[in-house]
Amino acid sequence: MIIKILTYLVLITLFLSSLMTVCINIHSFFNNKSEEGTVFKIEQFDYSGHNQSSSYTTFYIKKEKIVLEGDYDIDKSFFIGKGDTVVYRRINFQNQIRPLKVNGKKVQNYYGPWDYLSLLILICMVLIYFYWNKFIKK
Repeated sequence: MIIKILTYLVLITLFLSSLMTVCINIHSFFNNKSEEGTVFKIEQFDYSGHNQSSSYTTFYIKKEKIVLEGDYDIDKSFFIGKGDTVVYRRINFQNQIRPLKVNGKKVQNYYGPWDYLSLLILICMVLIYFYWNKFIKK
């Protein structure tokens, strides 16, 4: 019984997360809001775990009295420094952003792997919900 409840909680969380991501992508698709800003603060975090260590960088952009926050793994092929001009898109309706261009150089695509995966998860979960009885009866 507990396993069944935990399974449903995981599925509901996955469904809601995928639904939120798809809704944000649909909203940004119709508005196509790529914005530009200048980095005013950089924070770098070093962490290590089981047989691995890495560095993680968070950058901040101030846009109309709102501080936007973006981050990337230092292992990526680009670097963002203080004073750099960044073209970005908002990941969610909060203050998280995804860098697209740094100083005019393209560094990431508009949609990431989670955006595509969340659409696939959402479609599969809806199809399984409606056709579950047909799968079981066969």
